[in-house]
Amino acid sequence: MKPYRRTNKVFMQQIRTASRIGRARLLLLEFAKDIHSLWRYGAPFPTFLKLIGTLLLCLIAIMPLLYPIFVAAITYITCEGLFLSWWCDQPWRFQPINIFRRVISFTTQPCNPVDMWKKFETVNEYTYLGQIVQLDRNRFEKEIDRRIQLGWGAFGKLRRVFPSPIPQCLKTKVFDQCVLPVMTYGAETWTLTARLIHKLQVAQRAMERAMLGISLRDKIRNEVIRQRTKVTDITFLVSILKW
Repeated sequence: MKPYRRTNKVFMQQIRTASRIGRARLLLLEFAKDIHSLWRYGAPFPTFLKLIGTLLLCLIAIMPLLYPIFVAAITYITCEGLFLSWWCDQPWRFQPINIFRRVISFTTQPCNPVDMWKKFETVNEYTYLGQIVQLDRNRFEKEIDRRIQLGWGAFGKLRRVFPSPIPQCLKTKVFDQCVLPVMTYGAETWTLTARLIHKLQVAQRAMERAMLGISLRDKIRNEVIRQRTKVTDITFLVSILKW
């Protein structure tokens, strides 16, 4: 019987009995011939190895084609994630743009790559670091109005303190430490006019009257009110902060 006609059962039996026969050199040659015949004439195990090798070669050949697609997908996901984080952080400044429009605009029109991912909104004013930034002539007027509004908000949060029967010296300390800093935040950069200073003074006088529980109908002079409250004058505080 020829070597390639042998079945796997006979081949395995020959391997098991190889140690019992003294013709070791001849059996080794037959073993080599059997391995060659199994690989050549389609035995199951070497065929599986051939299939694995073929698949690996195909995968290696396809990898250069899949790599750009993989890189493009990762780049798209990363850019969309960054843009989404920007948009969630400041939605009033950034508006979503389609990815294909960004790529087309970037390839057809020369522009800054950073500007490709967002749209800039043109505004006349912007709140930056707690202050309203404007380029108009009266650029501090809205900031003063905003500071007065926030001052009244801080005063309203302490509405249970100021009308209470606690000593006036404690009310004065609370006002100087909790309300005035809110009204004078950023005063180092202000350019005040007489009109703006008057607005600040009027707001402070109104808070002092609310602190004492009096109104304009009582017709009490401002000097008398100041002697009762003994709070720090806001114009004096602004001048100290500026200089």
